[in-house]
Amino acid sequence: MSNRTSRANSWESAIPKPVATPAVELEKVQQHVARLTRRIEQQVKHLEGLTDYPELSKRASDVLAQDSEELRLALIQLENTKRRAEHARNEKKTSIP
Repeated sequence: MSNRTSRANSWESAIPKPVATPAVELEKVQQHVARLTRRIEQQVKHLEGLTDYPELSKRASDVLAQDSEELRLALIQLENTKRRAEHARNEKKTSIP
């Protein structure tokens, strides 16, 4: 079964994906950052309620750290995507006679 799955995944990765416009990509990254931010806010509230349960608190804290790192990377990606979108807008403006 795992052979079958790996073959399917390699086949799917060979299919070229449509290229998103910078504006569409920017919107997707902004939505991802918003979802991560909401999830982290919920985790903080949940973690505050686990003060009497050190083992659960440790696991929740570890998950929070992972999500915080993912958010950090997503924010970097957001800045890069904003720059690409701005560059694409500038190119359009200068290419119009």
